[in-house]
Amino acid sequence: MINFVGAGCGAADLITVRGKSLIERADVIIYAGSLVNPQLLEYAKKDCEIHNSAYMTLEQVIDVIKSAEHEGKMTVRLHTGDPSLYGAIREQMDVLDAENISYRYAKIILDEASNYGPLIYKRIYGDWSSPTMAPWRNLILNYSIQPIQQFANTRGKNATDSALIIDAMDLLHAGKLQGFCIVSSDSDFTRLAARLRESEMLVVGMGEKKTPASFISACDRFHYLDVLLSERIRSSNAQKAAATGFGEQTNTAAADDSDMKSGRDKAEVAKAISDLVAEHSDEAGWYFLGELGSRLQSRYPDFDSRNFGYAKLSDFVRSLGAYEFRSNVNPYNKNLQLVYIRKKEE
Repeated sequence: MINFVGAGCGAADLITVRGKSLIERADVIIYAGSLVNPQLLEYAKKDCEIHNSAYMTLEQVIDVIKSAEHEGKMTVRLHTGDPSLYGAIREQMDVLDAENISYRYAKIILDEASNYGPLIYKRIYGDWSSPTMAPWRNLILNYSIQPIQQFANTRGKNATDSALIIDAMDLLHAGKLQGFCIVSSDSDFTRLAARLRESEMLVVGMGEKKTPASFISACDRFHYLDVLLSERIRSSNAQKAAATGFGEQTNTAAADDSDMKSGRDKAEVAKAISDLVAEHSDEAGWYFLGELGSRLQSRYPDFDSRNFGYAKLSDFVRSLGAYEFRSNVNPYNKNLQLVYIRKKEE
């Protein structure tokens, strides 16, 4: 994660609370030489890696940021004043924007996409002559992903975006697919997603929490990759702790509102659930949980109980403490249960 922080008007004690907090937690800090008060660096932790950009080219700055990102480290780019108004932030953001999705998400992307059906075409777009794409090279062989070469003739990734859009439309008009999965954390493919849905295609989006709401809303479903990665890491750590007997295996579903990881507010979802139950429940007040999940995803494409730390929708609803549950045997499959919920009487 890269955070751009403005140093404020100069005095170390006048930096914003959030800026100070980011500096304290940073694994890597790149500061703007003599333009930034060096006292601000005293907030950094002892093992923090600090670079003075006054002696670095833009390419060297970007290389440090990318290296830290690939190692899962948190980077602070410390600029003078307001970085958006007075700092050289735009050219850095243009380059970093080209590094849209980390290779760490490869397995998660394919696992989530395969939940919607067989993956016919698997393509990844970028400048494969760039050393920053090196971590992806072994993965595309292991997962049989077709790399599409787009040379970076200019800074940014407009050529890559155009190639992806053209290929997507060619596949759409071939008439052989039922859906598309677009992996991106920016809004460049919002219109493409909307156009595919207009052709009655299922559109699944994936990206990080920084993904703009416009792209999320244009998809039928949207998954936060950084949330899913964190969930897998926690689950793996819990399993290791249980296997070794060290520590207690905690219930990761016991997440409170402060641990919420998606941009969707839990109270907003709770209100939507209450409204849906009131509108669609039967005469006795019972509402099928499966239908509730479908309606929630139609209303909020990025809704996923895992975003809130719960493995299942039923666990999420139970955490609200406002509903009672009833299970019926599925008449077509006795091994399955049909779960219903009803608002508790006050």
